[in-house]
Amino acid sequence: VTGASGGVGSFAVSMFASKGYEVIAVTGKQSRSDFIKSLGATEVISPDDLNLGVRPLEKARYGGVVDNVGGELLGGLLRHIELWGNVASVGVAGGAPFDATVFPMILRGVSLLGISSANCPMELRRIIWDRLSNDLMPESIENIVANEVSLSEIEPVFHEMLERKTVGRTLVRLQ
Repeated sequence: VTGASGGVGSFAVSMFASKGYEVIAVTGKQSRSDFIKSLGATEVISPDDLNLGVRPLEKARYGGVVDNVGGELLGGLLRHIELWGNVASVGVAGGAPFDATVFPMILRGVSLLGISSANCPMELRRIIWDRLSNDLMPESIENIVANEVSLSEIEPVFHEMLERKTVGRTLVRLQ
């Protein structure tokens, strides 16, 4: 899970760990390692520690990825996915463009998955929301929801996010 100290990353770490997966959490905020481990991460590493290499296809090391970062990191991780692994691209904190080859998809059957949440049919949303509020609900959700603001207080939070100063999820009160 890349971007593991953020809101989506924290949820992903907790959900996969609760289902018995070995979770390697990637974060540029090493000061948050203890928090991420408390969510169930087996290991917390920095993007530089991944040593992704530059060849079109590298040694397969990961069964799958939830990527909140995008950019160069996404392209690098694709080269390391096991046979028939999945990579869910859910964020662009590291930039929207990325450079990759088709080799992981052709030679290993790797799937690059997008989320298209705005186009998700309501019936499927209800199924997902039900799972998220039951069997996938993080045990320590109160630790992931790090901040709560009103709609009128949201602008400074945006600036903190862009400066990579936030951790966890910020809830916005609409009333």
